[in-house]
Amino acid sequence: MSKNISDGVDELSLNLEFTDGLKGITIPGKGIVNKTISSLLFEHFEERGVPTHYIDSSGASSQIVGRANMIPLQVIVRNYTEGSFCRRYGVEPGRKLESVIVEFKVKDERLHNPYITPDAAVALDLVTEQDVDEILKYIEIINKVAQRFFNNIDLTLIDFKVEFGLDIESMGELVLADEFSLDTCRVYNSDGRPIFRGNMTSKEVATVYETVMRKVSEIKN
Repeated sequence: MSKNISDGVDELSLNLEFTDGLKGITIPGKGIVNKTISSLLFEHFEERGVPTHYIDSSGASSQIVGRANMIPLQVIVRNYTEGSFCRRYGVEPGRKLESVIVEFKVKDERLHNPYITPDAAVALDLVTEQDVDEILKYIEIINKVAQRFFNNIDLTLIDFKVEFGLDIESMGELVLADEFSLDTCRVYNSDGRPIFRGNMTSKEVATVYETVMRKVSEIKN
């Protein structure tokens, strides 16, 4: 699991602990890196007018967030071709898209998280039409902010997935929830290659996290 979730400081909050786990192995420092990136990005999103569930840091690898009723959708945002998009359409990876592509998936493991159109999601009462409009508005801001963040540490944001929920304390405000970290996005190095590749050893993966953390620390300071 990428995160452990427990009760927060009150009945309206949760504690998210980012773990070092990755596909059955442990990558020392991974949780700290992902928590740091997610916290910084959520703060930047808030500054640009995107409401989030983030409240505060609660430790090196943990944060306090507001409780939210999660919308059962994943929102996939693509700036470049990669992964399943390439397999679906028979295109080469790493090609910059003429326009940003936003896709929706039903978050349901039993159904293998199928893609769904916004109209179908509304018709099935998974989300409201107003929420879809707000999500698309926020996605444009999130993408621009995240691209700038990764460019500042010499990385290119290829694609990412985010989730939204309805904040409980405010009785239904749409908020960006969950996380935005190296677990939920794909980035390339300045040499045009993914920072994580399938044939990497756990030590090599740990080195990538260490390098990213060093660069993040530099822009924080």
